[in-house]
Amino acid sequence: MGNTDSAIAKEHREYKAVPINENNQQEKANDSNKDREERDANDGTNSTWRATLNTINYMEGTGFLALPYAVSRGGIAGALGFILVPIILAYTAYISVDCAYEGGKYKAKKRVRSSLAEIGKAVWAPAEHIIDGLFIVSLFDTLTSFNLVCSSLLAGLQIPSISQRYWSVIIGAVALPSLFIKTFRSLVWLSLLGTASLLLAFITVIVYEFREYKSWDFRALLFWDFNGFLFSLNIALFSNGIHCAVLSIEKSMKHKSQICQLLAISYTSTSIIKTLFAVLGFLAFKANTSEVVILNIPQGTMRTVVIITTVISTLSGYSLLSHLLISIIESKKIGEFIGSRLSSFAFFIISRFAVVIISSLTAICIPHFALWISLSACIGGYVTCLFFPAALHLGLRLDQGLPTWKLLADWFCVLFAMVGSVFGFYSAVVPVVLQIL
Repeated sequence: MGNTDSAIAKEHREYKAVPINENNQQEKANDSNKDREERDANDGTNSTWRATLNTINYMEGTGFLALPYAVSRGGIAGALGFILVPIILAYTAYISVDCAYEGGKYKAKKRVRSSLAEIGKAVWAPAEHIIDGLFIVSLFDTLTSFNLVCSSLLAGLQIPSISQRYWSVIIGAVALPSLFIKTFRSLVWLSLLGTASLLLAFITVIVYEFREYKSWDFRALLFWDFNGFLFSLNIALFSNGIHCAVLSIEKSMKHKSQICQLLAISYTSTSIIKTLFAVLGFLAFKANTSEVVILNIPQGTMRTVVIITTVISTLSGYSLLSHLLISIIESKKIGEFIGSRLSSFAFFIISRFAVVIISSLTAICIPHFALWISLSACIGGYVTCLFFPAALHLGLRLDQGLPTWKLLADWFCVLFAMVGSVFGFYSAVVPVVLQIL
């Protein structure tokens, strides 16, 4: 779940909001036609390089701020996890795309499914609703993480009488007005501003890490902590999952057969960048590494600027992701159920207040950024990014004669997801419980 960009906008266009009541049915139908025309105009127009850059941008979200802390928990094993997890995720992203097609060789295949939920329905009907529910929960988790990173950073400014929990309330209040912007076109400027702000924060932290090169001691990295390793895997999974958008990304490509190249380039480049960022951050700050690495920068102008720019970036992502979440809820049965009992105006207002209140309350209850994203990976990441892609691939392709290596790879992903989710949940929950107690 990374920084929200054009890939997420494309994912948004995969969903069509259901009519809230009969009075505005025609209006909704017109909006749906406009969305369809826009989607048709954009599908298949992206070059491979443009789609690759969009994917990399999508993966470079705020989760990278917790990577050095993950290494401080897991040591060399944690760093290796940042290499292992992207390899596995690249494979499951590819088989997710493969499951969208039926037919002969790639060029002769026909795209018959447009989402992981539709793939799940083709294998086992209830899987569609399970996957939809998991994606909704995953989006709520990401919104909570956005609130947490903002409140953690602003608390680092050490303004008297304003604790991190108060900042969580303020962040929700500041983000709420932007949720009433009705179209993604109006939010493009937020996406551009957010990307520029996040890039500035990333570069500043890298520069500071290199300034501390005299204190680097690679021997400090040579330790192994099993719980820390599991914790690192959780954060790596959270930081690299693109499975909610990979089918939309592939659909936008002019040369769809080059999806393998796109995934290879995207995951290789981000894996290298994130691993270096995490290791250098740990070497610079060692055992004192903060959950949000920016807070390790000493008090001063540099730290204040980076905090403000990162908060701006995160708030822009919060707005865009909230619109995506609401549009998905509207398109599902829960949206029909609620919409049939409310006017369109009431649904519009209540849905936006509900998103902000739920994510803010969760951030207030568990005010620990790294711990929350680790827990989020266990709740939905292992299932949506590993278990379902591999299990559904087996369900669709097993009787068609899978190569032995793919069969073994699919079963490995299924087992890895099951074991990783259970043990990862333990490694994430225990620290939360201990800190609460």
